[in-house]
Amino acid sequence: MKNTDTVFIVDGVCATAGEEERMDEWNIDILFTASQKALGVPPRLAIIAFSTKALETYEKRKEPVKSYFMDIGLWKPIMDAYAEGQAAYFATPPVNMIYALYESVKQILEEGIEERFKRHQTIAKAFREALKALELQIVPISEEYAANTVTGVYYPEGVIDEEFRKNMAKNGVIVAGGTWKT
Repeated sequence: MKNTDTVFIVDGVCATAGEEERMDEWNIDILFTASQKALGVPPRLAIIAFSTKALETYEKRKEPVKSYFMDIGLWKPIMDAYAEGQAAYFATPPVNMIYALYESVKQILEEGIEERFKRHQTIAKAFREALKALELQIVPISEEYAANTVTGVYYPEGVIDEEFRKNMAKNGVIVAGGTWKT
C-alpha cells in the first residue's frame, strides 16, 4: 500500500510490545494500541502513531472526525508545542498514567524489544502446550498462526458458556463473555 492512497491501519491493542510490529518497514500508516495489554500499564491510555502519509491524508479530509479524543487535529498542536519545549493541553491529562507508561517503556528498552518478542513467544508456546496437555483445543489451526499475546480456547464439549462464567464468578474469577461459532 506504500505507493497508493490507501492508509494502512493496524489494531495493535493486544500486540504492541509483545508481537513483532514494524511500522516503518511494513508501511503501517496508523498503529493504535492501549496501555493495558503488552505495555503492562493500567487501562486508560490510547496510544496512536501516525505516518506522514496518514497526517497528510487527515489534512485532506472533507468531513470532521466524529470522535473528539480521536481527532489528530486536536492533538497535533499539543505535540508540536511540546516539541518546541512549551506545555500545552486541551484536557486534563492522566499524569499518573503517563508516568506509568514512561516506566513501562523504560523497562521495554532495558530488556530490548527483540528479547521481549522472544520472551512473549516462549511463554505463549508453553501456555498453548499446557492447554493441549489438558486436551483443550486452541482456536488457531496451526502454531504458525498463533498470536503470542492472546490465546483463544474452545470450550470442551458439553460446557455451556453462561453456566461456566456464572460458576467461575462464584469463585471470584471473571471470564469475559462470548462464544465461538464453528
